[in-house]
Amino acid sequence: MQPLLDLFKQVQEQQIPIIVEGKNDVKALKALGFEFFYTLRKPIYKIIEELNKQNIKQVIILTDFDVKGKELYKKIKSECSQRGIQIFTKLRTELRKTKIVHIEGLDTMIKNKIKQ
Repeated sequence: MQPLLDLFKQVQEQQIPIIVEGKNDVKALKALGFEFFYTLRKPIYKIIEELNKQNIKQVIILTDFDVKGKELYKKIKSECSQRGIQIFTKLRTELRKTKIVHIEGLDTMIKNKIKQ
């Protein structure tokens, strides 16, 4: 659990933007102290254009760990790579070690683990 909490702190300090699927994901991550988000309310290429306009060089992709989320992850990763935007993968890798499937449940899972 501590490596995950350390990563949260690192991401927050570096203000790395996070791409998520929807507003419930944003709500869960805000509850954990994250601030910079892009949601997939618009096409992926539009989000990538925004990132380029804002000169963002690195992002985190936190789509769900279900089939749809994994597909979205691959598409976003590919689009970012083609445009020179690096993907910060450490957080997703650490989350994969947990039993979390949907990002919107992340805040509840973390709070429950901390209580234990």
